[in-house]
Amino acid sequence: TNNLLRFPKTTIPYVVALLGKPYDEKYLASFEPFYFPYAIVNDTARGTFAIKVDEERIFAPEEILAQLFVYARDNAQVFGDIMVKDCVITVPASFTQFERQALLDAAEI
Repeated sequence: TNNLLRFPKTTIPYVVALLGKPYDEKYLASFEPFYFPYAIVNDTARGTFAIKVDEERIFAPEEILAQLFVYARDNAQVFGDIMVKDCVITVPASFTQFERQALLDAAEI
């Protein structure tokens, strides 16, 4: 099922596409239409994208990806009926070093 269609107000699409990328207006213009309820803002401290969920909550793409990892781990534990201690995360060959580091940061969170 497509979560974006089922839960449009609580789904943040294309997080991996923003992972480790420097803030750029041209790049942002290609993704902004897909973030209907959210605003994509500049994380000035890091120079990267951040997703403003509401007035109080702003998440880095790494934080959102970390939440996805936790969700996947919890599902694996429930459906596999075992405790998950380790996992393997594959990184596409096309990722830059910044994107790879951002993925590692998300895994550590």
